[in-house]
Amino acid sequence: MPHPNHAAKYPNKPSKLSGTLSKQMQEMRDAVIALQKDDERDDKARKATLRLMALKEFASARVEDWRMAAKYIGSAYQQAYAQHQKVLEYVKEKKTLETQILFSILTAVTAGGLSWVSGSLSGLGLTISDLAEDVAQAGLSEALSSYAPLKSENARKIRTVDNKVDPLKYQNELLISIENAGKELAENFGKIYQALEKMPPESWDHYDDTKQLKKHMEWENKSRGFAGVQDLPQRAGKPDEQRMADELERAIWAEYILSQKHGKNAGRFFEGAYIYAGDEIYDYLAKLGVVKKRIDSYLHTDHRLELMERTLEWAKGFKLTPFVNMRRAQVNSGVCRQVVVPPMLKYIGNLSRK
Repeated sequence: MPHPNHAAKYPNKPSKLSGTLSKQMQEMRDAVIALQKDDERDDKARKATLRLMALKEFASARVEDWRMAAKYIGSAYQQAYAQHQKVLEYVKEKKTLETQILFSILTAVTAGGLSWVSGSLSGLGLTISDLAEDVAQAGLSEALSSYAPLKSENARKIRTVDNKVDPLKYQNELLISIENAGKELAENFGKIYQALEKMPPESWDHYDDTKQLKKHMEWENKSRGFAGVQDLPQRAGKPDEQRMADELERAIWAEYILSQKHGKNAGRFFEGAYIYAGDEIYDYLAKLGVVKKRIDSYLHTDHRLELMERTLEWAKGFKLTPFVNMRRAQVNSGVCRQVVVPPMLKYIGNLSRK
């Protein structure tokens, strides 16, 4: 039994056991808070990395889509020009169209969502370069502040191919530009992944989930302004290169026919008067469906004039159909179904831990 004066003598002195328990409880609370903080940081790192991976996969798929579209369009352009030249060489015609005129035809046929192929390629380059320099680092800027900013020199160097470039070289220059930008993009994503792995845990306290997601979605919407391979006319499940080449070649021939005029010192002909292109050329145009194939093996002068006038009438009224319009007509008629680029969410999947 305690001494009756014990409580009065030691009124506020805690027991040794009580103090030890309080200290242990505080340590446990601190440990729980630290674990919760670590868990929050791990969750942020996981979400950020998954979203970054989704962006990389989506962007890589888009760049590949643009590369393939450039490949098919460039190939059709090359094929149309080569066939045109082949016919001219056969008839020993030395006068050819200037490359600026050929390029204007390419510009017209890629009007709309495919205009980046000939008119706004630099816009595509800037869109790609924005990925690593801004979009891919969205929400991570403070966390990555100790690392040097990434550059996209090859993407920023992408410019519209010179309109003086020979159609036979145009495709190569176009593909090289896009491929180099794509490689650089992959390298930059790799550098970001490496930086994230080296980041100290406390850096994730500055991660902005909302900003990252918003930037990624903005880039996805922006990228859809640049059409790809699914926006080209299709046949048997793939781009109809022959149809595109035929349309380009018809446009080339229309310009060629309109360019056949008498110059100065034309004798009894007026300067600027149109010239009969030649039986072989009209025969070839008949194969393209431009004019009716002549029945006679020999044409009288009147027949030639009539043929020349009908061909001139066709050339003057020829309206080139842009590739995206060809594709839209196929979809509207039920020949092909519309294929939409899958949203980035396809690559993200479920971000919850469940």
